[in-house]
Amino acid sequence: MDFQKKYPLLQFPNEHIVIQWERGYKRVNLSYNDRVISKIQGAGKLMKGVKLNDPELGVIELKLSEKPIAINLIVGGYHSPVNVSYPTKELKSASPIFWVLSAMSILGAIYEGVSLSQWYGAFLAIIVTFVNILSIAIYTSTAILIQRGYSWAFFMGASWYSLFTLYYLSDLFLSGIYLDTFFIAAIRIVVTFMFAYYFKYATASIRHKKYERAIKSSNEVLDNFF
Repeated sequence: MDFQKKYPLLQFPNEHIVIQWERGYKRVNLSYNDRVISKIQGAGKLMKGVKLNDPELGVIELKLSEKPIAINLIVGGYHSPVNVSYPTKELKSASPIFWVLSAMSILGAIYEGVSLSQWYGAFLAIIVTFVNILSIAIYTSTAILIQRGYSWAFFMGASWYSLFTLYYLSDLFLSGIYLDTFFIAAIRIVVTFMFAYYFKYATASIRHKKYERAIKSSNEVLDNFF
């Protein structure tokens, strides 16, 4: 074997699975406590994903990520902390969405504040501006917090956005659908589907958090082990 890497087990502190592989992942060996779990032949199997049942550890899943190319290990539904694809890491890619929403809220606060004050008076303009400022604060905080690994913040930002999406869509059907309002509704629905995609990472990240403090991960790779 050309390489070896220790994969800490999140739910079992100080325990790890050792994975050894040849260049190109032609052959991959898994071992736990000096016991060989499995020997896998061919990188194609890893690309599709391999699922194993171990009498001691339960269900073990392996999959080869593409960018960068690396083996990801999941044991009992929990990712190893050294995985390239890890729920908290994946969730961080949702941060730019909230930055965009924050920027749009800033533009909305300026536009609606000016137009409402001219047409409906200062009182309504102040209320709407306050809501927009609150949106800016929530979206900005969410973007920063999930980038720093606080997964719960995703639900804060997504819930706030979903609340106003429901309000907008209900008002849309009551007042009538026009080209511009339809376009805005379509954008809101697309963003909602994007949040639905990240929902699985947010829930998985929170589930992993209770074990993360109890384990010290090692990202050591030994070249030319044999």
